Amino acid sequence: IRLSADELFDIEQARSHLARHMQIQLRAEQVNSQVVSQLKSILQSNDEGQCGIGFEYSSNDGICQLDLAQDWRIVPNKIMLEQLSSIVGHTNIRLLY
Repeated sequence: IRLSADELFDIEQARSHLARHMQIQLRAEQVNSQVVSQLKSILQSNDEGQCGIGFEYSSNDGICQLDLAQDWRIVPNKIMLEQLSSIVGHTNIRLLY
């Protein structure tokens, strides 16, 4: 077997360079001013990237998809993902490549 590659990344580099969108799922009962403040702080501290951010908000009345403006582009690194997971749970965060 022969393999050739133009670039080789470890998982952290691949995530940073190739992730195009992060989807965060939030349920109505999770959302309060403290959670919003924490999310904003985490996302703003990683705002030099190419990865867009979207939220899927769900309540008993329905589901709403909200994609943030182009100004909200992040670098999805391991520390940030761990911080977000501690707030919304790891199953509520998806990276799209």
